[in-house]
Amino acid sequence: MNRILSTVKTDLMAVKSSLKLGLIFLVIPTIIGLFQKQPLLTLGIALLLTSIMCGIVFQVHEKNNLGKLYAVLPLRKSEMIIGRYLYALLMMGVNLGLGTLLSLVVSKVTGTEIEWLGFWAVLAVGFAYCCLMVSIGFPVYLRLEYQKAYAIANIPMLGVAIAAIVLGRTTDLLSNFSDVILFFNDHLALLPLLGAVVGISLLGVSVVVANGIYKQKEI
Repeated sequence: MNRILSTVKTDLMAVKSSLKLGLIFLVIPTIIGLFQKQPLLTLGIALLLTSIMCGIVFQVHEKNNLGKLYAVLPLRKSEMIIGRYLYALLMMGVNLGLGTLLSLVVSKVTGTEIEWLGFWAVLAVGFAYCCLMVSIGFPVYLRLEYQKAYAIANIPMLGVAIAAIVLGRTTDLLSNFSDVILFFNDHLALLPLLGAVVGISLLGVSVVVANGIYKQKEI
């Protein structure tokens, strides 16, 4: 466990110089939320941008050739993989907390009350979406060079957006959600639980895939 935590610490130190980008990724959603007077928009965009911050660690490692460092450390490849996913979860947790705080600030400044069903829905969907992006992206980053992998890893983001637009315009999917909305309105605690279960399950499958890829990779 100590070696895994050391891996997380190493990843955090590696991306330390890129944390300014993380601040930008929080400022942009805040500005948008203020102009639109939509606190939940701030939280949603902050969570969507989190997956990009999670993937930057691969760029830093590739640029500085840190893979060779892991090769000489008394560290199993599986431990490095687990550490990398724990790093991603940590980044998600931090951005989730900061995004929530900023959405409350936007709510206070704009005088817009937060609707709690919407809040938990954004939180659950945003977290699950981040986990989906990381689950697809991390194995790709391990398999390919960062520049090539970045384009491929972000295809799901475009695919989900297009699918949502198409479904919204061609079906009555949204109008048929009234029963679902009523159910979750009476069981708010289930929304974050559902988001967590879906997200962690996606990461669990991805860890297995990433571990298989990394074991076959020559550093």
